[in-house]
Amino acid sequence: MKNQFGRLIFRHLLHLNVSVLLLLFTNDEVLSSATSINSQENIDSSFVYTLLQQDTFGIKNSDARISLYKHIDSICVAGISKNSDPEQKQYLLTHLKTVTSTLGEINYAKGEYENARTLFLRNKKICEQTNDQSNLALVFIRLGNIHKNQGNYEEALQLFNRSLSVRTQLSDKKGRAQAYNSIGNVYKHTAEYDLAKAYYDSSLNLCIEIEEKKGMATAYNNIGSIFYYKGDYSNTIDYYQKSLQLKEEFGDLKAISITLYNIGIIYKIQGDLDRGKEYYQRSLNIKKELQDKRGIATLLNSIGDIHFLRKDYDSTFYYFRESYRLSEEMGNRFLMATTLNNLGNTYFEQNDYNNALRHYTSSLEIKRKIGNNVGISASLNNIGKVYYEQGNTNKALSHCKQAYNLGVKIGAATAIKKAANSLWKIHKSLGHYKKSLEMYEVYAAYQDSVYSEDKRREIIRLEYQYKYEKEVIADSIKTLEAIKTKDAELTAEIAKSSQEKQLKYFFFALFAIAVIFGAFVLNRYRIASRQKETIKGQKETLESTLIELNSAQDQLVQSKKMASIGILTAGLAHELNNPLNYIGGVVEPINKDIEELMEVIPQSIREEKKEEIEEIYMLLQGISDGTSKAANIIRNLMAITPENLEEKSSFSLTELMNDLVQSISEEHKDVQVIDQIVDDAKIMGNRMELWQAVSNVIKNSLESLNNTLEKRIEINLSEINYRNVIEIRDNGSGIDEPHLNQIFEPFFTTKEPGKGTGLGLYFTYSIVKKHGGSVFVDSNLNLGTTITISIPVVSEE
Repeated sequence: MKNQFGRLIFRHLLHLNVSVLLLLFTNDEVLSSATSINSQENIDSSFVYTLLQQDTFGIKNSDARISLYKHIDSICVAGISKNSDPEQKQYLLTHLKTVTSTLGEINYAKGEYENARTLFLRNKKICEQTNDQSNLALVFIRLGNIHKNQGNYEEALQLFNRSLSVRTQLSDKKGRAQAYNSIGNVYKHTAEYDLAKAYYDSSLNLCIEIEEKKGMATAYNNIGSIFYYKGDYSNTIDYYQKSLQLKEEFGDLKAISITLYNIGIIYKIQGDLDRGKEYYQRSLNIKKELQDKRGIATLLNSIGDIHFLRKDYDSTFYYFRESYRLSEEMGNRFLMATTLNNLGNTYFEQNDYNNALRHYTSSLEIKRKIGNNVGISASLNNIGKVYYEQGNTNKALSHCKQAYNLGVKIGAATAIKKAANSLWKIHKSLGHYKKSLEMYEVYAAYQDSVYSEDKRREIIRLEYQYKYEKEVIADSIKTLEAIKTKDAELTAEIAKSSQEKQLKYFFFALFAIAVIFGAFVLNRYRIASRQKETIKGQKETLESTLIELNSAQDQLVQSKKMASIGILTAGLAHELNNPLNYIGGVVEPINKDIEELMEVIPQSIREEKKEEIEEIYMLLQGISDGTSKAANIIRNLMAITPENLEEKSSFSLTELMNDLVQSISEEHKDVQVIDQIVDDAKIMGNRMELWQAVSNVIKNSLESLNNTLEKRIEINLSEINYRNVIEIRDNGSGIDEPHLNQIFEPFFTTKEPGKGTGLGLYFTYSIVKKHGGSVFVDSNLNLGTTITISIPVVSEE
């Protein structure tokens, strides 16, 4: 009786409003009554259609949706096998296609990939039976996504390209854009960033052409992620903002959660861990609402990373292990590898090297299986770091070399930088100075290739402030329009009143409105003007900051380069000193041995071999002179290293410069010497070294005047912003632009062989640096050179 009542209710509900069906259909009796329809023959497709409408009105719970669609699935299968009406069979087949597609999507979102794959393959078969090419292309995308998430990139690419081929044949631009985006995702995971961006750009261009906002939002987000991987955070935030703006327009929760996660990453990079975790948590809440298991695992991993940076290792282990558990449930090998690597990092920070090595190795094995090249490089480098800490430098060197070579091959800046940093330290510990220097320069170049953190924060802050001020102005305009609306309403209300009241109050109301409106407009005008000026000022500040940053970056690269050369030079000088001492020390004993031999050699033979004996003495003298000269150069090289700085004392920089000017004027009568030197310029330092530094510059200037008719040199000393500034300007031959960045390097010279050691300006640079100063060069070929030495004014204590 109960079941009959349920079936009766169900039959009547088919003809009621679908919204009423939505309210009542979750009753278990009614639902079970629906399944009993399977036993009937000639099932009506309109009945199935009505069941499908329930989901259209939004069943939130995924388990309830799965239950509903499984019932519909069984009804469709029974109907197709039992129904004698071909038209009804075709309708039921179409409904079954919708059912298998939806069930596949639900299972995919929950991370149950094998169930999803089975359903999508059923859906593919139905599409082929019904010759539904459009949905067939969509199935290829869905199956490709499963392969991509499981790290089967080659299979994923094949499916995405099949989808693209079908979409192209159908002239489906929206579908083509989707396929381009999916292909780009594969190349992003394999670190082929330029190729990935090319596909994302193609997707974006098609979406803009057809005004497909959802596709545009996805493409903007993906292009932003490419800039992120390349370390270009300014472009990253720009594209993320464009994506978020579009997503908020159409209220797509899943898409919004992705962008919230990406913004959280930027905050984390900036060091704002609280804000980073806040955005991660907001994204995680949406993922839980959507029951997106893969998204939940990713967010747990990211929140674990926040706790890792805070050194809260108990919480770190909790979040990473939960992420790994979910990833393993889904069979998502990419996330499993990432989480294992993060667990390895946590053990490494706690000096638990055995557990760190175990997790890094497990991560590497998975990454190799899925072809994640960036991840492989990171794991190899991490394993190398563990071996280095354990004292196994041979294994450390081998793994870090592999990491570096792979990073270079795929062009991943972060991978190259990290591996170069490790190799620099390993080579240094092994005494491989040349290799150590090479790796240090690579590391420094990649370290300096991105804006400094402080400047980057300032740029992003200005971008957000600019956006906020635009919103304030927009709000002001809206308020103004609201006042105008109220004004119109008030006028209409006055018109309805009596003639007498209208005359009495009209002018008062109008006057009040005019005053308020005028005050408001004036106030908003002032605010807008101030905001405009502020924005203009911020723009100028930002441009100025960028110019200063570029200049500072050039100086920093040069400084690091010279510091590296100094380290290498000191090491080489130390290594060369011993063999030179040995060579110089054996000359005298050889001379004595020859003299003793001469005493026992007959006079006739000595007379006969006189020329050969004299040549031997000459060669020995040459060896002695050569080693003495080389030893002198090495002493000079070792003398300019920071640790060998002589004791500083106070001396007059004015007197030093005047003495130099007088010396030049007396020795070079053919040179016009112009000087302008301030009085009482004092400095704490080494007078002899500073004399040498300035003399080297003046000597080079004088040599550049050899082919100049009217020889002129200007020597100035001034005090600017608490710095002693020495300028030496000549009108000589100048320096060719390609050589400007080399003139301070040791042994670099443009002179003929034998006419210069190439150490003069290197000594100058090193001495000035030891005094806390800097050296700048400005030169034009055939017009002259200006070298500026800037040394801080230091008060005598």
